[in-house]
Amino acid sequence: MAAVTETVAHRLPGIGSRPANHTDGTVPRQLSEDELRHLLRDGSPTDVADVLRTLPEATRRALAGAVRNATAPEPALLVAGATCLPGADAVVSWLRSRRFHDVPTAETLTALVAALTAPGRPRLTSIAAVLADRLRPRPSWPGEWSVADAVFRAAGTPPPTTDAVLRAWIRGHAGDPATLAERLAADPWLDHLLPRLFHATGLDRHWPPALVELTGTGRVDRSHLLRLALHRLRAGGTATALRPATTTHDLLAPTPDELARHRKDYLALSVGPQAPLARRALQTLAAPPPAAPPEGRGRAEQRLPEAPAPAAPGPPAASGPPAAVVPVAAAVPVAAADPMPLGRPAAAAEPTRTGPRTTAPRFPAAPVRMAADPMPPPFESVTELVAELAVRVTRPLEPVSLERILAGIVAFAQSERDELVAAISPLADTATAPFDVLLWTLLRPGRVPDPSPADPLSAMVVARLRELAQQLATGTPPALLATPLTTDGVVSPVRLLFRLLAAERDGWQPGPYDLAQALLRLPPAVDPSVVTAADRLVSSAGRQFAAWLRAGGLPPVTATVLPGPQRQATFVAPQAPTLPQDARPEPTPDGIAPLLHDPAPLATVDSIVRDLLTPPATGPGESARPAVRCWPLVFPHHREVTAAHLVPILATAVDEPGLADTIGGLARSSGPFGAAMALTLAHGLVSAAGAHGLGSPGGAHRLDSPSGAHGLGSPGGVHRLGSAGGAYGVVAAGDEVRRSSVGTVLHLAGHGGLDAGLLGRELRALLIGDDTLVETAAGSLESIGAGGAWHVVWAIAHAVVPALLRQHPVPAGTPALLAVATDAATATGARADLSEVTTAAAGPSGAELAAQAARLAEVIR
Repeated sequence: MAAVTETVAHRLPGIGSRPANHTDGTVPRQLSEDELRHLLRDGSPTDVADVLRTLPEATRRALAGAVRNATAPEPALLVAGATCLPGADAVVSWLRSRRFHDVPTAETLTALVAALTAPGRPRLTSIAAVLADRLRPRPSWPGEWSVADAVFRAAGTPPPTTDAVLRAWIRGHAGDPATLAERLAADPWLDHLLPRLFHATGLDRHWPPALVELTGTGRVDRSHLLRLALHRLRAGGTATALRPATTTHDLLAPTPDELARHRKDYLALSVGPQAPLARRALQTLAAPPPAAPPEGRGRAEQRLPEAPAPAAPGPPAASGPPAAVVPVAAAVPVAAADPMPLGRPAAAAEPTRTGPRTTAPRFPAAPVRMAADPMPPPFESVTELVAELAVRVTRPLEPVSLERILAGIVAFAQSERDELVAAISPLADTATAPFDVLLWTLLRPGRVPDPSPADPLSAMVVARLRELAQQLATGTPPALLATPLTTDGVVSPVRLLFRLLAAERDGWQPGPYDLAQALLRLPPAVDPSVVTAADRLVSSAGRQFAAWLRAGGLPPVTATVLPGPQRQATFVAPQAPTLPQDARPEPTPDGIAPLLHDPAPLATVDSIVRDLLTPPATGPGESARPAVRCWPLVFPHHREVTAAHLVPILATAVDEPGLADTIGGLARSSGPFGAAMALTLAHGLVSAAGAHGLGSPGGAHRLDSPSGAHGLGSPGGVHRLGSAGGAYGVVAAGDEVRRSSVGTVLHLAGHGGLDAGLLGRELRALLIGDDTLVETAAGSLESIGAGGAWHVVWAIAHAVVPALLRQHPVPAGTPALLAVATDAATATGARADLSEVTTAAAGPSGAELAAQAARLAEVIR
């Protein structure tokens, strides 16, 4: 970057008149707040970037407060904040600030990128990742996408295909419709975002012609665009949402060969709102017979189903289900889907059916395993690490941030130890548990640490911190093994192999807690070549690694539920792979048991894993677990263990911070879905029942429906799981837990691993034990259905409804649950013989319970 211009330098008070203290004589190495104000007032964005880039990072950060308080032209102020504010989070907050109103020019964007890449600034890929996560469907200011686009391009990082990014990208191409195709052709993100484009909101009538025009130039593959349009039509939705895909399909005018390649798609569309489109396509494919058939003889087997004839005027039809169930042949017409299924008519108002109803239920796509996001990049400087640590030391642990901080401390302790210790020291007095363990052991080795948490999962997190602190206090810590590759906690077997090879080469050994955590994070399936290479390791840690791989890791854990007033989950600890006998360290002296919370040499990987597999204690769970968010990453492949330890807390303390995030973390974990996971989600779906009424006909608000037709993690989409913004009392915390539980059910339904029958069993037991939870459960199930998983709702309702109707008296919230069950049965075309429903339908005329039971009985008969 060129030095600041002489004209601007002389306009700054004192700069043009005093000797420069920079060796090239162009600009000073310090800048006062008064000089900064003159620079922002008189300088261009390029001038601001040029001046501030030459300052040391510490000097720039010292000006952050002055930048925030400055009143200056927007372009200069935007660039100044990007150059001076500390940390990626603060920079992104500035770039999305509502104090800006004008779309930045090309010069401003160029200067902005130059500012963001100044020496010492947070890594540009980190800023891009935080910015992508912060984008929302509604822009914070008109230039938000222009800034985001410039950052993504400079970082070489494609934006995620979230709904917010797609909307922002579409808004960024607003302008002259005649040049839309030209602008799209030059856009580097077109190929990346195109697969999710038809699922986005905001496409106007100019987009389909522009996309089709690009197929003519070869910029967009024609067959790919046709496939995307058909897949969007098959996903279903409102006419408005499907119009861009429908228009694109019609403008493409598929040839007979293209129609033949997509015959299955058109057959799937032949029943439903897109039946006319599918009928035209299939009629085009139908080859004419070789000779005219004799008069009176038709080819009935080749005829496509005709649309039902309009019915004679009569009573209005009942409201339809909230999901797509398309009547093929019925004695009476069925109205369009009701977008608000809360207003449900009484059973007597429905027309009488004169024959059996044939329905074609639309089920969601088959579950697809969603790849986890990669871990954020490591810190590039001690300043960046300390800025993140300063934010986290007074807050409950967040797992991804914790792993980055630990890895950063080890990295800088090896290269910049003195600077690291000096920078961390001021944070020690304000640090709370368990970060105080790390900081105080590092700075005050003689201080007696607080007692460890009683639960083994939190104790493991604290033990890793203490182990690292002791390594720092006694020398240079070895490289960490347990740093995950992805945000779900998975460790790369190849990276672990190479680090153990380096350990043998350089003569160091990892800490037992770090090694134990790394082994627990290894994927169940490992490439055979890695197993073969591990067998050649000779160190104790290397042989432990090899034994773990040969055994296939920790066996699956099967949990069971203990009956009783407070249902609790437990499990029998499996036999973990152990170190070969000839490679074991010296035996522990008699009478001294290795404790999980005591990171002494007496602890071994075997003893650590054994302690971790201690079943949860029965009885009420203790609160104040600062490490609860980190639990899913302790056992990323054994969610049943984590869920079993979580049940006592959910049963007694839903207001504990971090529970919603922990439940969301369980969705990203792997392993069998068992009784513990089912009981955890059942508790979550009815948490904070005192709030009364999520989606119930009688009262309170509905849960916000998760976005996406197939719930969380739908292809191309990112939905944050369990993003709790803080606990505002028991009710507010319960709402967060419930939303996270709904999101977890949707995630598992869309990506595999959900046992809806088992979940229904546990929810039934909770509702029978406490009938005040029924109405809250109905609201949660309705939110699951709104997320596109009505088949899950029906499986749960089938297990719950008969049991509730057998209660005397029937719980007060049962009509609301019956209404949701009716919606689910209608959406899925379910049939069932439930005698309890039939009996309830014959109850007193006019009663809400009888009316809703009659509706359900009619639908499932």
